[in-house]
Amino acid sequence: MLKSTYALLTAFAVLLSAAAAHADCGSCGPKDKEAKKKCAAEACTGEKCTSETCSAAQCDSAKGCPVAAAMDRLPKLTYAVGEKETCCPKEAAKIVKDSGGHIHYCVAGKEFDAESEAQAALLEATEKFVAAFTKPHSCSKSGKLTLAGKPQHCEKSAAHTAELMKKAMAKVKFTYQVGDEECHCPVQAGKLAKETGKDKLFVVGDAKTCCEKSARLNLARAKYKAAVQAMVQAQSKAADSEPAEES
Repeated sequence: MLKSTYALLTAFAVLLSAAAAHADCGSCGPKDKEAKKKCAAEACTGEKCTSETCSAAQCDSAKGCPVAAAMDRLPKLTYAVGEKETCCPKEAAKIVKDSGGHIHYCVAGKEFDAESEAQAALLEATEKFVAAFTKPHSCSKSGKLTLAGKPQHCEKSAAHTAELMKKAMAKVKFTYQVGDEECHCPVQAGKLAKETGKDKLFVVGDAKTCCEKSARLNLARAKYKAAVQAMVQAQSKAADSEPAEES
């Protein structure tokens, strides 16, 4: 199961880091602005899960990988020009050039004229989505229990899985980097930045940015990924513990 987890993490690292770069606020100087100009087509396609990149028991070429499906449900920022919509800013710019239209920024079914407003909405929607992800929900009408949108047959098992997911999320935290120095304290990082004149970077896994809003988005996505991985592990263990059917 550990091998499965590591394989899944590797498989989706490209997707998550590309998406994080795509949503950068672009307020952190020339380097970040240049990075933002790169086509975010990778955020649209990402590295797909295949039998070669994912060894999870639940991953099958016909049904797809549950982790990939879960990651795809996160809120997204897309660009609408007329009746055309894309998640790639370069493609959107090309459509504008060819058609003479205007870009509208879309998040969670809402359109924004300003990209900064859309990015703020993306951050809010993502944090709200992730916060609700680990909470079991019982329908008042049907009485059916769900966790992360999936039906659950046992209340105790669902609560246990939810607790594992919360613990996995709690382990994902900010670290900070100023020049070559890394630390876990924001106050110390701020002091180092003031003394050295270098930017304070917010670090989440391999993602680094000096924009706090982008960092919060990176953190929310990383916490969500950790929760998904914990759920996949719990489901695998539960499946392994079930008695085999007699043929």
